[in-house]
Amino acid sequence: MVKPKDVSELLGISLVTLYQWGKLGVLKPYKIGTRVRYRQSDIEETLLNSNRSARDSK
Repeated sequence: MVKPKDVSELLGISLVTLYQWGKLGVLKPYKIGTRVRYRQSDIEETLLNSNRSARDSK
């Protein structure tokens, strides 16, 4: 499980964008008690999907 700050740095997005993505269903956040975490596999899938959509739009 990855912290939001680490996810935003990895993806090159702001924390605000990351939280918006959670609301939109782009990247699902998981609450563990009062903390929010993201699955590594979900992050990798989001990266793959963004690469595919960038390629498809060319």
